[in-house]
Amino acid sequence: MAARILHLFDAQFDWQHRLGVSQLLDNLDTHQFECELGTLSDSSQPQFGLAGRQVTRFPFVLDTTLLTAPLLRRFVQMNQIDIIHAWGIAAAFAATQADAKSKLVIELFDPIIRDEEAAKLRLIQERSNPAIACATATVRRRLAERGVDVGACVVLRPGVDFAAINTARKRGLRERLGVAPGALVVLTPEPVSRRWDAFAAFWMIGLRSIRGEGDCLLLPGCSGEKNRIERLAQNLELSHCLRATNGTPFEEVIPHADVLLLASAEDVSATAIAWAMAAGVPVVATAVYSTAEFIASRTNGLLIKPDASKRMAVKLAKLLDDRQVLNEVRDTARGQAFEVFSVRRYVDQHVTLYQNIQAGQSPGGGIHDPAQNM
Repeated sequence: MAARILHLFDAQFDWQHRLGVSQLLDNLDTHQFECELGTLSDSSQPQFGLAGRQVTRFPFVLDTTLLTAPLLRRFVQMNQIDIIHAWGIAAAFAATQADAKSKLVIELFDPIIRDEEAAKLRLIQERSNPAIACATATVRRRLAERGVDVGACVVLRPGVDFAAINTARKRGLRERLGVAPGALVVLTPEPVSRRWDAFAAFWMIGLRSIRGEGDCLLLPGCSGEKNRIERLAQNLELSHCLRATNGTPFEEVIPHADVLLLASAEDVSATAIAWAMAAGVPVVATAVYSTAEFIASRTNGLLIKPDASKRMAVKLAKLLDDRQVLNEVRDTARGQAFEVFSVRRYVDQHVTLYQNIQAGQSPGGGIHDPAQNM
C-alpha cells in the first residue's frame, strides 16, 4: 500500500521549494507514494507552477494555528496522511499543533535560524520527533548551535536538472532582454534583497558601465529591494545597466548569466550556487560559511571578504575583468556539480528518509553526503 504524503508550505515558499517538491512529484514511484499539496499562505500559491495539481489552502492568521490546527487535523485524518513533509518551520509548527499522528519531515534551505524559529523547532522536536532535511551542512551546523538535536538532521543536497539547464540555454533570454553581444551579464539571487547585498552588485555594475561595454545586472523575480534599486538606477541615469527578468523562473535565468554574484555578509541559501555550478556560470561570493562550504577560491569559484557595499563594489569591478580565471573555475565547478547535485540522488535520498522515519529508524541511515568529497 502506498504511503500518503502531504507537502505543506508556508510564507517562506520560494523557487527552491518549488523545484524541490516538483522533482519529488515528478520522480517518486506512485506505487510507493501518493502526494497531496497544502499551503498556509495565499502568497505562495501563484508560485507553485505545478500544472493540474490541487493545492489545499489552510487558514493561517496572525502567525497563529488556532484556525489551522483543527482543519489540518481533519484533512490528515480524512486523507489518511502517513507523512507530513513541511517545507518551512511555520508549516512544521502548524503540523505539530494539529496533533496529527503522521510522521513529520521538515525541509530547510536557509541557514539563518531566528530565535523564535529555533524555539519552535525545539518544541516541535519534543512533541513530534521529526526528521530534518538540511540542504547544506551549514544549515545542520546552525541548527545544532541553536539547540536542535543534530541526530534528527540529515544533509540532503538539492537536485539540479541538467536537461532543464540545456533547454533554458536555447531560449535566447539575453537577446530578448537586449543584452549587447560580448557584454558581461551578472546575476544576483532571487529574491533581490538587502540580505544578498544587491546594492553592492548594483554599484559594481554602475562602475563598470563607465567603460560603455554594455555590462548589465539581471534582477530576478519581484521584491521591494528590486524596486528600490530600479528607482535609484533611474535617478542616477543607470537604468541601461539593469535587466528585469520578472516572468522567467530563476532556474531558467541562471544559464544566461556570465557570473552569479552573492555579496551577502551572512550565511545564505546555497541552491543558486548548485545551479550556477551545473550551468557553467562562475560563482563570485563573499567568504561566509555557507558559500565556503561549496566554493574554494580560485579553484571552483572566487571568494572575497565581506565589506561595505561600495568598497566591495570596487573590488568586484576589478575582479570580474579576469575572464581567464572565471573560465577556469567554471570548468572545475561544472564537473563537481555532476558528482554532487543529482536529481535522482535527491529523490532517492528522500525515499530513504521517508522509509527510515516510517520504520522508526535514524533519519540519516543509509544516506551519504556526496559533497564530502569536494
